[in-house]
Amino acid sequence: TYYHLTTEHSIRRVLREPGAAAALLENSEERQVSRVVPMLRGRINHANTIAVAYSFTDVRFEETEVNDSKRDGVQLQYLRDVSPTLDVSVRVGRNNVDYTSSDDADYDETFINVGLNVEQRFVAYALRVGTAEITPQVGEKEKSSTFDLRLTSDLAGNLFEVFGSRAISDSSLGNGNDSFFIEGASFDGGTGDRDQIVRTAAGLSWSYQYLCSRCALVASVGQESSDYLTLSANDSEQRFVDISLGYQVNPRLDALFSYRNVDTDFTDPAALQADATNVVSRIEFAYQVNRIFELSLQHERDSRDTEGEGQATVATTGVSATLRFE
Repeated sequence: TYYHLTTEHSIRRVLREPGAAAALLENSEERQVSRVVPMLRGRINHANTIAVAYSFTDVRFEETEVNDSKRDGVQLQYLRDVSPTLDVSVRVGRNNVDYTSSDDADYDETFINVGLNVEQRFVAYALRVGTAEITPQVGEKEKSSTFDLRLTSDLAGNLFEVFGSRAISDSSLGNGNDSFFIEGASFDGGTGDRDQIVRTAAGLSWSYQYLCSRCALVASVGQESSDYLTLSANDSEQRFVDISLGYQVNPRLDALFSYRNVDTDFTDPAALQADATNVVSRIEFAYQVNRIFELSLQHERDSRDTEGEGQATVATTGVSATLRFE
């Protein structure tokens, strides 16, 4: 039996009106996501394990407080080690989402899923499928199938990663500040609306570690769709291509150069937002002060071409500090 505690905190900028203007400061705001997950895990015998976890998440927007939320939940998992390279699991749980400004958008989520995890010499994959049901404070119950797929393959320095997922979220948490889909200010739900969202995502990344002794080259493509359960005019689809080059200046200092092209389409015929394409170029220097503390300096240039509005470009320079506890 052992106890494990995970804490996470992230800050990302999200656009208020994705189709109306460039990623200017007045058209975006910060979303902070803080999460704490204590877990207790114990073995029944050599092959069977049970774990119980509690999670608490706090989501806060810089200005649009109507989308601030708190969520907590409990999850029970049964895990069986079938072989040294294969395990299966079952998870059941319940989450409660509470918007701090009003009760109208509050909802409960219950879920159950089964998972399969395989690790071989050159490939590893994990698959989890299930169902989730939400019970909103106002409105009817909704059910959705869910899945999560992760596949990793390492061949002669070429690391391939493939993933796909389908899950229920909402216009407060969005994609949880997932950095795979966010580069600078990005669209992640209309911050003036409150609704539950079925999010479906897929992505592929390739990295090569032997370009030089201190270099790392990464190329990624991805697609993410958001289907609102009530406010269907906000339904959207994003596609992106990303290329980045990392260089280790010394053991403590890393440099990263990246380029990303993103297409955002609002798929509902009644959509009020305009489709947009933006190109983001970015340079970042990260200095590892010690094992848990990192400082970084970033400069970003975002050129956004909005249908019917023309093109606008904004340059942003920032400094960030990262503190990791686990």
